[in-house]
Amino acid sequence: MPIPILYYPLSTQNQRVESFETVSNEEQPRIYTTDTLPSASEMDELIWAAYRQIFSEHQILKFTRQRFLESQLRFNQIKVREFIKGLAISDCFRRLNYDVNNNYRFVELCVQRILGRDVYNEKEKIAWSIVICNEGIEGFIDKLVNSDEYLENFGDSIVPYQRRRTILQRNNGEIPFNLKTARYGIEFRDKLVKTQFIWQGAIRRFRPQEQRPRAGDPVLFLNMVYDLNITPKFNRYPTFT
Repeated sequence: MPIPILYYPLSTQNQRVESFETVSNEEQPRIYTTDTLPSASEMDELIWAAYRQIFSEHQILKFTRQRFLESQLRFNQIKVREFIKGLAISDCFRRLNYDVNNNYRFVELCVQRILGRDVYNEKEKIAWSIVICNEGIEGFIDKLVNSDEYLENFGDSIVPYQRRRTILQRNNGEIPFNLKTARYGIEFRDKLVKTQFIWQGAIRRFRPQEQRPRAGDPVLFLNMVYDLNITPKFNRYPTFT
């Protein structure tokens, strides 16, 4: 029987308050949606925005591209929400974000990139990490994209974006979520700094052939004497009475 999601209080954050800016500026996010029947170039921009939101700009590599999902989205076989889910459960996303972090940091990254906000508190991290333990990564991502919060803010046709980006940047000098490096958390940095030596077998020394002693070399006879381990039966310096 799976454990239900634990209750966690919702702290007051800027993204939960309706916008009060009256003049648009460059800090306000651009909405990418398929409701307006985008052209081919606009669809390219929408797909690029989805990659930038989910993978972050520094994780957009050649092997992260999901051409099959892109083809389905272009031909209206899947919706934007399903495309976002496909990117988040892909093997490359797991390798770049889950394999190099613990569950708590992975929850923080996914909430930031999929729901467009920061986690409320440590209790929310614990609650979602239990979901990962019980249902795996795919079950966790499925609950995020099917949550009421996601549907109310992005629905089926809008690419997720960082909500209330202007206010978040003013508090403590925070940067946008899509510019945070995923793999350099505290645990991963400690793993890089600490040198670990694991010997799988016996240690062997390599000596070049030209440095090996040849037949007749006195070194060979000296080693033979050491191997005999002969102890003298007389005193080297006798005492006279």
